Amino acid sequence: PVRGLSNYWVACGVMAGFSQGGGVGKSLAEWMIYGEPQADIFGMDIARYGAFAANREYLRQTTRQFYARRFVMTFPNERLPAGRPLKRPGAYDGMSTAGAEWTASWGLEIPAYFAPMGFREETTLKRSNAFDIVGDEALQVRRAAGLVDISAYSRYAISGPGAAAWLDRLLACRLPNPGRAKLAPMLGHDGRLKGDLTVLNWGGEYWIMGSYYLREF
Repeated sequence: PVRGLSNYWVACGVMAGFSQGGGVGKSLAEWMIYGEPQADIFGMDIARYGAFAANREYLRQTTRQFYARRFVMTFPNERLPAGRPLKRPGAYDGMSTAGAEWTASWGLEIPAYFAPMGFREETTLKRSNAFDIVGDEALQVRRAAGLVDISAYSRYAISGPGAAAWLDRLLACRLPNPGRAKLAPMLGHDGRLKGDLTVLNWGGEYWIMGSYYLREF
């Protein structure tokens, strides 16, 4: 479905040939009839592109990169350079100076981890040379404290007399006590996971934090 256009459906921009055509048609039919497809097809959903993808230079660079790598293996955690950086968080320069290794989410640069200056992660199907660096970072936060840049998260405030009851129905977790936070899975009517969120209780107001792309919905 195309956001903003009622009963308008597309199945394009997908690298699916004749062999996948039946599955694409099945998913579209399920979506039209039942309101959602049986399988998770986010990798083919046009909703995975936000307003950032309307940037023509971004499209030119990423399209060229895609076809140049059509039959090249992409490794886990491999961060490709085309179209980047498109959007930067406010602390981009400071985090870069601190050794941030950047990845991107919906066009926004976000820190994956922090490494010594000059470090270069080697692509592999096994544990990369960044494994110990990331592990040490996690241990430091566990033993002491850490700062999290939440630029990459959407944030929604829920307040009012019915806020707790509404969230309790929406989320498959017990709501946190004031001043605390909890992981909050959101399930569909069939019990399937619809969102992996975080809920914070500020004492009178709740925040839901989720993926950056939710900002545009």
